[in-house]
Amino acid sequence: MPLTAYVDESMRQRRDDACVYVLAAVIVDDARAESLREQLKRLRSGKNTVLHWRKESPVRQLLIAQTIHDLDVASIVTVCLYNAKDERARRHCLDRLLTELAPHAIGNVTLESRRAHRDKHDHALLTALRRSHRIPLDMAVTWDLAASEPLLWLPDAIAGAVTWWFDGQDEYLKVLGTQVEILDATQS
Repeated sequence: MPLTAYVDESMRQRRDDACVYVLAAVIVDDARAESLREQLKRLRSGKNTVLHWRKESPVRQLLIAQTIHDLDVASIVTVCLYNAKDERARRHCLDRLLTELAPHAIGNVTLESRRAHRDKHDHALLTALRRSHRIPLDMAVTWDLAASEPLLWLPDAIAGAVTWWFDGQDEYLKVLGTQVEILDATQS
């Protein structure tokens, strides 16, 4: 069965401590994709066209976390603590994430686009990973917007729950439970 990983980021910049950069991938069986999209669309509130973790109230965040738990999807999250530039932290996280996804026979990876001028950094890393044979040449990687692809709302919420956890708010990650595998990407 074909699998696609949907990927999004979250970060917390903190004044007196290391900043946290998180990249989450949610692995979806392509046969379930349309059904999951419809379930996620029903979670929108009011006139919102997308779900975005940081814009939701704590009550809604708990509802979203519980819904994701009930959807029974696996996720891999890479975390980098950093004091320098967030683009370097992203590179560490994306490197670790893509190499972790490779053995899972992921055919497609969809990253939330950060606009062309920032996506080019991901393209450069992807090329390097393919040339070094750290990821398969046939792993398709594309970029999309959350407004166009509701499945990107899943990693947005999971990445958000992980960054909240770093700030001591663990209730969301507890709800998600064992569906979330967290990996250190600091040394990638």
